[in-house]
Amino acid sequence: EVVDAWFNYADTDTGNDGNNVALFAETGQADSFLFETIQEAAVTIQNFDVAEGDSIDLSQLLDTEAADTTEAIGDYVQMRTEDGSTIISVDVDGAAGPAQAQDIAVIENVADLDLNQMVDDGNLIL
Repeated sequence: EVVDAWFNYADTDTGNDGNNVALFAETGQADSFLFETIQEAAVTIQNFDVAEGDSIDLSQLLDTEAADTTEAIGDYVQMRTEDGSTIISVDVDGAAGPAQAQDIAVIENVADLDLNQMVDDGNLIL
């Protein structure tokens, strides 16, 4: 199932100054989350499972024609673990450009994902 990260979601009140967008991966099938724009708040993805083939598609956010993002992946996409969840950040023009990295997704209750391994396995699409 392909899920557009901005148009097929449930708004959940976070109790702070805004809403949190929550997306749900279906159990037992490969789900793909497509990001076409960067919004102000990161999307929370629940039930994400690399073993089922779930993937996050960032290809619309990155200019892969201008640079070899596969070799310089860390200049464009970063991952970190906070509170047992993985946070994905994107810098659309790379570390050398004027844009800053922005959090786009929180993979809830999934920690210590490896960026290069996700790309190699097709779980992160550039």
